[in-house]
Amino acid sequence: MSAHAADDGFNWGYDPFHFMAPEGSYASNPDGAERVEEFRGMVGSLHEMGLEVVLDQVFNHTAASGQADQSVLDKIVPGYFHRLDAAGQVETSTCCQNLATEHAAAAEADDRFTGGLGEGLQG
Repeated sequence: MSAHAADDGFNWGYDPFHFMAPEGSYASNPDGAERVEEFRGMVGSLHEMGLEVVLDQVFNHTAASGQADQSVLDKIVPGYFHRLDAAGQVETSTCCQNLATEHAAAAEADDRFTGGLGEGLQG
């Protein structure tokens, strides 16, 4: 899969920067509120057909780390919120920057994002 990652223009709805926002590439207009309206319409149509919709959100991965434009947590406390390997590089085993839930404040942030559902989870 990683061999083709550069050729794949879609992230399959996974957006670790805009949590809680539907991925725009699936909408007829990816910008603005239209993506939300289309998503709600899709969910409503699926419900009418008797199908349930499960939204899987992963809050312990972020889009960036360090001082990158899409980095948020490292701009608050540099080097704390992301899991580092032995060489001091941010772990990306999940194809994203991994949140260091073994650190108290990072675990607290994950718990606040998930309403406590992620409590005790690491990785």
